[in-house]
Amino acid sequence: AGNNSTAKVSGAQKVFSDSGWLNGKTPTLMDTGNTGNKSFTCAATSDSVACWGLGGSGQLGNGSTSNKTIPTEVPLL
Repeated sequence: AGNNSTAKVSGAQKVFSDSGWLNGKTPTLMDTGNTGNKSFTCAATSDSVACWGLGGSGQLGNGSTSNKTIPTEVPLL
């Protein structure tokens, strides 16, 4: 859910923004995906992108296959 937890939730959740990538930024685009039953979400601002969720197939784009519970910046080419 992007709220720094792995607990199941229902309904809208505040994305973790107290520190890290989202702090002080306003996403202009958000999208969700599902790769091989591995759900994830990505958000973009005018100058960066971050993703969070299940990353076992490398779908978060950050060079790792680890799961992320908070928005984690994706290196731009």
